[in-house]
Amino acid sequence: MNAKNLFFHSIGLTTILFFINGCGTSIVIEDYTKVNIEKSAVIPSKDVFQNYSKPKLVVFDFDDKNIETSVQAHLGSSIASYLNGKLSVNNIVQVISRTNNNNQSKEQLIKTEVLAKEKSIELDNSDVGQVDYIIDGEISNASYTYQFYDETKLVVGGKTIIFPPKYVHTACVTGTSKIYSLPDKVSQKTVAFKDCKNNNVEVNPLIPYTWKPIIKDDGLVRQAGENAIETAYYELMNFFSKKGYISEVREDDGEFIIKTTLTNNDGVQEGNDIDIYTIENTANPFTNETSNEEIKIGQGVISNQISTSSTWIKVKNLDKSRKIKFGDFVKVHYEESFMNKILK
Repeated sequence: MNAKNLFFHSIGLTTILFFINGCGTSIVIEDYTKVNIEKSAVIPSKDVFQNYSKPKLVVFDFDDKNIETSVQAHLGSSIASYLNGKLSVNNIVQVISRTNNNNQSKEQLIKTEVLAKEKSIELDNSDVGQVDYIIDGEISNASYTYQFYDETKLVVGGKTIIFPPKYVHTACVTGTSKIYSLPDKVSQKTVAFKDCKNNNVEVNPLIPYTWKPIIKDDGLVRQAGENAIETAYYELMNFFSKKGYISEVREDDGEFIIKTTLTNNDGVQEGNDIDIYTIENTANPFTNETSNEEIKIGQGVISNQISTSSTWIKVKNLDKSRKIKFGDFVKVHYEESFMNKILK
């Protein structure tokens, strides 16, 4: 089996495993018996549900930091545009598009967003077109290189596989993305990103353009930027992932399912991994002041039971020293899939 066939064989096997695992998300609620559960020490108030709205945000062009490769490829704006598109379709946040018709500086644009948020607060959180968060970032390194590789031979099972000479062009991008809350402009989360993209061109004596390397490829640089910000995207999603509070637990032969306040309007999908949390009051032994601490106690997966009012979750594992309580909460845990990493 050559390298190409081995790759597609692996893809096929992974796909089969995916569907096998996917079947494990289907449940019939009536097959499970309701379990009596105690209340959590901290129960969410009505305001949590009545006043909730999806976070609004705007994505600014990332700073190229005068890095020549980044500036030439318009990398900062390319990354922002790609991230804007990804966030716009996940149904977790509201991405607000802005137009900079007056060619204002980023500082001026941020000031405008701050003033809008302050105005909204003054008007008892009325909608004046404000956003709750700004996503910004910067490029710390962007490179483009190429290297020539001579013909190589590989013997597999008595057969010789010939790899023709080629030029390998490589673009790499490194940077950071940040989430700022408004109107205080406090940095809430920083996520680093880094990735590369290759373009292999086999040298063919009959095709002249393959005789020399591609000296410049802004498109490849932008693709590397997209690959890089893709890795950060999932961490950003986890920041905005909505809490779903637990209202019911059922059990069948040692297998538990839990009902949560997440709905089909919250961007959840069957098969999403979730983390289960409890909230505990903890006291500082030095000051005797108490605070609420969120403690992860287990993991689960979104089942096929998703409606306009609730979502059921299959519990995969749970801390044996813990019990799920009424008022505990869950959050979807987003992570780049193994398949996506391979395809990149």
